[in-house]
Amino acid sequence: MPTNSRFDNIIENLRRHETLIDKEASAYHMAEAQRIRQEIRAWREECTEQLQRSKGEQSTKQCKSIVAWLKVDESDQLNNFHTLLEESTKYPGTCGWILKNKKMAATLQRKPDVPLL
Repeated sequence: MPTNSRFDNIIENLRRHETLIDKEASAYHMAEAQRIRQEIRAWREECTEQLQRSKGEQSTKQCKSIVAWLKVDESDQLNNFHTLLEESTKYPGTCGWILKNKKMAATLQRKPDVPLL
């Protein structure tokens, strides 16, 4: 019977080692899963930023294409404004309404975010 108790101790030691190895493996897998989640989060943020930049670039490109297609020239707009101003001074009461128009006034402010009239 002494051999059985000796083997029983060995088997018990092997079971404890098995439990420790399982716990170590679980801890490793949890750490690996956390690292992967962090990488995915960083990748998602990078993709979101890249998408926003791309949208902005595309929007700017479209705006430039539209302006080029319309062949908008600021000097033409200024000439039109001066013509309207001259007409309103020659003939009081005429053309004054257009200069009071909010959209027309905003267009003449020369700001990049103001749309063309």
